[in-house]
Amino acid sequence: MRSTFSGDRQAALASKPLFFTRVVDLLQDRSSSFSGDDLLHTLVQEYSSRELHDKLLDRQSQPFLIGDQFGDLMQGTRGGDVEPGDPRPRRRFTAFRCRVNEGLPDVAKQVIVERLPMMAFLGRRDALSAHDGFSFEHELFFFYFLARTIAARLDAEGADLRVILGRSALPEEVADRVAQEMAAAEGPAAGKRLQTLLDRLSKAAEQESRRRAQVRENAGRLAMALLRNASGPDARAVEGGTIRSVVFPGSHLKNVTLERCSLTDVVIRRTDLTSTRFIACNARDVRLQEPRVSKTSSRLELAGLGVDDVTGIRVLDVASETNFDPSFIEETLRSCGASIAGAREPAGPAVSKQYLHLMERLMRVYRRTNLVCLQDDNLSGLFSANGWTDIRKQLVKHGIVSLEERATSGRPKQFLRSRFLPAQVMAGRIGRPDTDPQIQAFWEALAAPAR
Repeated sequence: MRSTFSGDRQAALASKPLFFTRVVDLLQDRSSSFSGDDLLHTLVQEYSSRELHDKLLDRQSQPFLIGDQFGDLMQGTRGGDVEPGDPRPRRRFTAFRCRVNEGLPDVAKQVIVERLPMMAFLGRRDALSAHDGFSFEHELFFFYFLARTIAARLDAEGADLRVILGRSALPEEVADRVAQEMAAAEGPAAGKRLQTLLDRLSKAAEQESRRRAQVRENAGRLAMALLRNASGPDARAVEGGTIRSVVFPGSHLKNVTLERCSLTDVVIRRTDLTSTRFIACNARDVRLQEPRVSKTSSRLELAGLGVDDVTGIRVLDVASETNFDPSFIEETLRSCGASIAGAREPAGPAVSKQYLHLMERLMRVYRRTNLVCLQDDNLSGLFSANGWTDIRKQLVKHGIVSLEERATSGRPKQFLRSRFLPAQVMAGRIGRPDTDPQIQAFWEALAAPAR
């Protein structure tokens, strides 16, 4: 058992009772063996083999399906259709309704449908569900088959990725497994193959659609996984690549090195860059929103990146809180290798440091909740500070927040509901040309007393 669960990937599965018991069950069968560094893949293959060769049999004891057909049935590409997620927040298991392959004889269809609720990966959905069907008994099984579906489409020239990338936020585990699937086929994606995959993700992100914002984020998450996989312990730096039109939505790019790469129309949002190295790279319309960096191990040689392109920064070596001070951001960028020529002229309204400090504190609260209670004892220091009354007045006046009274235990209380994301509000401080007019007017009004 120790050897089976050795390694980082396997150790994570050992902490999940379902997978531990499944491995014990298979190890008791002498015909089962575990090898390689992908225990989840081995587990799926072992159970798939059991279903195909021991249970889904005709009267002559021959399998109804071959391996590819069974995989299609699970992935939902030809055998079924995968719903984006269970609507009930208490369960993250994703369900699908099964449509058995029309090419099979009727007797095979009947056996498969009858067998589905008892398959190793599946179970019948409970009565609380609004739809009949089946669900994966653990989300990691769903992640496994979803990743295979995405990898197949990503690897296919001309495949449309917008639909599958626009459904909902892609879990990081799925993105990492997609990169593993690509590596399993031809080794870690690198060179021309990596660029081809990045171009396909960019193409999907550039196409106009109602779900484009979600597509950009999911394409960015997949791009990050491919970059991490390409920059693994045994791989070289990614050289001469192009990344465009995607959003890196959090997560990390640890130990990733990009040399002489070009980034265009890329948003890096709250991403861990503490061990990321951009060397001799070019940046055009690249925005960093509260990245986490290290002055000792981050390298941000991004020609074209300026202080105004960075909305807040978190420094590992100093503190965990985001600092929005342009001077601090400039000093941090320089220490990480960014080439910022000459002294910086303030681009936005000249807001006093007192107001800026209070706004930073307020925005840190809005990252955790969209409603701030004015009677919250934990925020009494903020609400009693000099200057807060002016800030609150301008926030409400310019529609940055709305004042609401809500029923609570005891007397009704007042709340401030934010109408914009914290990054959007703080970006208006530096006077970007694409700043929302309401936000720009707010900062200008806040700067008026300081003039």
